[in-house]
Amino acid sequence: MGQPSADAAQDGPATTPSEQVPSPRIALVCADDVARSLGRKGFIGSRVAHLADAEVDVLSLDAAPLALVVSQLHDPSTRLIVVSLATDFVGETWRHRDDGTLVHPPPGYRDHWAAEDLASLEGDHELLPPASVDEIERDLRRLAEHAVAMGAELLVLNVSTVTPEEKVTSFVAGAEPLAIRATKIDLMLDRLAPELNFSVVDVDRIVAELGAGAHVTASGRYTDEACEAIAEEAMATIAELPALNELFGSDVMRLVVPRYDKRTVHGTIVEWHRQAPGNVVRGEALFDVRFDNLHYRLEEPKRAKSHRALLVSVLAAHDGHLREILCPAGSPVEVGTAVAVMTNDEHTPADAADAVAAFPVGVKVATR
Repeated sequence: MGQPSADAAQDGPATTPSEQVPSPRIALVCADDVARSLGRKGFIGSRVAHLADAEVDVLSLDAAPLALVVSQLHDPSTRLIVVSLATDFVGETWRHRDDGTLVHPPPGYRDHWAAEDLASLEGDHELLPPASVDEIERDLRRLAEHAVAMGAELLVLNVSTVTPEEKVTSFVAGAEPLAIRATKIDLMLDRLAPELNFSVVDVDRIVAELGAGAHVTASGRYTDEACEAIAEEAMATIAELPALNELFGSDVMRLVVPRYDKRTVHGTIVEWHRQAPGNVVRGEALFDVRFDNLHYRLEEPKRAKSHRALLVSVLAAHDGHLREILCPAGSPVEVGTAVAVMTNDEHTPADAADAVAAFPVGVKVATR
């Protein structure tokens, strides 16, 4: 197990057992994409300090396959576990020929290690085949159960289906291409996440929207710009996780304009379906927003300049209380704009209109 990163809060004065309240802990399993997005020095600590007046320990664990992650996580103050499937996806796990010890070298190690270190690794260890999708599912189920037992949330980063090192002519007969393997992993996560109640950062979508050909440097590895985008989406997800309410003060929440896709940036509030103050029920339509002048790159040339609009109905994903509408019908808005203040119920004081947590919503496309 690695040591706490530079984000980790300093130990406070000694207290008696009855007085000691440990800071909530976020455990990062530092595969390359996690380390270069959320695991950057000071990133989570500074964001939490900015978002809420709370202390948090960030523990960076050595990159490891899912099968080994559970054995690294024991601290009962852990409230979030972040893992990437890139480690299992790419493989590169070595087992010592004599004592069975497993070694997972850091990404790019072949480019940085001395020749004698590589020779020692290859001489004393055998390279294990990458875990199958069924094995990844088995280990992910075990990790999700472990997270529940700890009272922690689980956040999983999937992988891009773009595999630059693969060419059609390089496929080996009988071997599964990495691109197909990545697709199977994504489909497995779509099925498993709602069943086991964990969250997924859709790295495949994020990178594709940026332009995957330019932002995937190797299978499971991404550019700095892509890692920045991954970090921003991950932090938005973290702020809404129930087990982290004590960090982000989610008794008072912002109702924001959600993103439907990368074209839907600027829009207009068309109609509010609920009045403030008033209770809302999961599944109810809250407001409609229209995004105009959308550009479709794949349209035939004769229609490429046509102007299209998308009407999105924003639905409540949880029960709550609509305390105040900030942007009435007709207001121009952007994705992420806070359009209302939400509270858990009508009895919750709402003196924090700049609350950090976003009220969870869904979207329904009304018209195109």
